[in-house]
Amino acid sequence: MADANDTTIDRAIEYIRTLQPAVLDAIRPCTEAGLTDLETLARTRFSGIHRAFLRRFGNGVGGLDFGPVDPTAPALREIFEATTGSLPPGYELFAVSREDPYLDVFLVGQEPDELQIGTSYSVFGGDFGDLDVAGLTVVSGSLTELLCYMPYVNTRYEPKPMKFMLSNRQPVAGAMRKFNQVVEDNGMQLIWFSSAMTRIVEFGETVLLAKQTVGAPLAVSVASSSKTEFAAVHWWLTRDVGLEAGV
Repeated sequence: MADANDTTIDRAIEYIRTLQPAVLDAIRPCTEAGLTDLETLARTRFSGIHRAFLRRFGNGVGGLDFGPVDPTAPALREIFEATTGSLPPGYELFAVSREDPYLDVFLVGQEPDELQIGTSYSVFGGDFGDLDVAGLTVVSGSLTELLCYMPYVNTRYEPKPMKFMLSNRQPVAGAMRKFNQVVEDNGMQLIWFSSAMTRIVEFGETVLLAKQTVGAPLAVSVASSSKTEFAAVHWWLTRDVGLEAGV
């Protein structure tokens, strides 16, 4: 019987299918036996959301864009076979880098909260205990965000003719809260795979992509097919959120 994690990954798959169905043509699952063997090699049980991902994508991610990293079971098996020790509590290997500078991808956090996605220099061939936790950079607020973000950007954001980007010059306390208030006050639609650090918003013919990682300024990219909406959004972001252009 499917659990909540399976439902979450299936929802992401169905959503991606509405945007770019062809990217899912070559996805290949990992069997439950294959998962168990991989966990035995890793000396740990994977998080529920990771297991659900591997049950759908474990032997092939199709055309989904993960950049220079590979999240499939064979890639994970290779690093687990070559690397000793255990990862620190709250860190789970998700994908392995294939290109210099060899930044691997980790799930960060503790269930039942949604795990964040972070990158750090690979420890391939060394000891997992040497993971540079302090140097880990969080890049996505959830696994569903990681899966859905690029298909959404390619389909809904990039084709729009008018674009601009605004941000704070320095990190500002409460900046994302102010952005969320603008979204609520003006009847904008928050897309379901948004996370606390990444807000994907639609306003008529306009798309807003807001991101604020820990310790960084809030940045908002806007794309639109409507001059009126374009001007209104620019006004709200500069007046009510305090963002600036060209920073």
